[in-house]
Formats: sequence, structure tokens, C-alpha cells
Amino acid sequence: MDLRKKVSIEKYCLKSLTTRPKIIPIKSAFVNSPEKVERAYDVKFSNMNFLYSQPIKTLLNSLCKMRLAIIGIQGSGKGTQAKLIAEKFKIKRITVGEILRKEIKKNNKQGKILAKYINKGLMAPNEIVNKILLKNTPKDNFIIDGFPRDKRQLNVADKFNLEKVILLTLPKKEVFKRIKKRREIEKRTDDEEKALEIRLKLFYEHSPKIIKHFKDRIIKINGNQTIKKVFSDIEKALKK
Repeated sequence: MDLRKKVSIEKYCLKSLTTRPKIIPIKSAFVNSPEKVERAYDVKFSNMNFLYSQPIKTLLNSLCKMRLAIIGIQGSGKGTQAKLIAEKFKIKRITVGEILRKEIKKNNKQGKILAKYINKGLMAPNEIVNKILLKNTPKDNFIIDGFPRDKRQLNVADKFNLEKVILLTLPKKEVFKRIKKRREIEKRTDDEEKALEIRLKLFYEHSPKIIKHFKDRIIKINGNQTIKKVFSDIEKALKK
């Protein structure tokens, strides 16, 4: 495959997907008219037969590789935005909280250990979290929801070669308001008031170190807006 532009295809892919509202369906384009893909992504395929002989997934991966993470204070909407991003860009969503809660429901040895931490609002043991993430995260095209959460997880986070880390902010008053509503609906034990206070304390303690570590890879987004506006701000930030 001969790419006409050798500049960051990964970055360009982000721009293409966010600035072209009527971009053609990629799968049908490869099958019916690959030249449209050339125009849409500003690339040149030296051999058209290559297009027809390769799996769609392989071709997509050659054009676009996204490695994202989204973090933020409790109730800031990380899960909602991670889901929207995954759907928009057709990438895998790895949700740390959901994976851990599923482990707890298994009620095995590891699940019981996790329950002791999470139900009290404490961070789950890093060795367990890291092992689960390394097992479930692909090499490219993913967004990790809720990781990293402390400086001890940064070494593992670096193994994923993250391009951008989205940070959702939210005033503390709004956090309690949202969590109270979520607690009524989902009945999560880690949303109990005492557990929440501990989680907030840990977030305020560790987030400055995480921000310092990723530096210009951090995208700070105001989470105290509508879901649609937050997602719009994320899209704009990704294409810069």
C-alpha cells in the first residue's frame, strides 16, 4: 500500500472522521468503489487488487489507529462518552469498572478480594486491574474507560502507547447530585455516600500526577454540560 501522504495517518484519520459529516460507509466503499476511499482519506493505493484481497479490518487498521483513554471524577459521564466515542469511531471500549463488577458477581476468590475494596470506595488492587486490562485491550483502536486512576498504574498505561487521554471535569456539588440520582437507579454499593467521599479524595489526590505524566496528551473537557455538548467538545479536541 502506497500512502501519498506520509504524515501522521493516525491523526489525519481523527480529522477525517470528525470533519466529514457525510463520509461514505467504509465497508461498501472498499467493495464497490475504493477510489472513493482514496478521496475521503486522501490516500493512494498503488495496487487496487490489494483492496479486494485484504480483510476489511486489516484495511481499516492500516488507515486509522486510535489509542484513547477517558478519565474523570465520579459522575462526570465517562461511561456515556466512552460509549459514544467507541460507536462513532468503531473502536473497542474497555470499561474497567464494568469488568471489575462482573468479576465480583462471579463470587470467586478474585471477586471477593475486589468486593472488599470497591464496596468501600477504595481502588482495586493494581495487580488485578493491570492483569485484566492487559488481557482485554487490543494493540490499536480502543478507548479505555476509567484508567489510569493513580500513579502506580502509569507504567502499565504507557504500555498501551496512548495518543490522547480525555479528562472530564465536574464541580463537586454536581458530582453529589448526579451520584445520588445514579444510586437510586443502579443501587451501586460504591455510590454510597461514605464510599463516594473516599473515591473523591483519591481522585483529587492522584489526578494532578496523572495530568503531569501525560502533559500535552491530556484533553480537558467540561463535563458539566449536556451529553451532546460534551461529545461535541471531545470531537473538536480530537481533531486538533
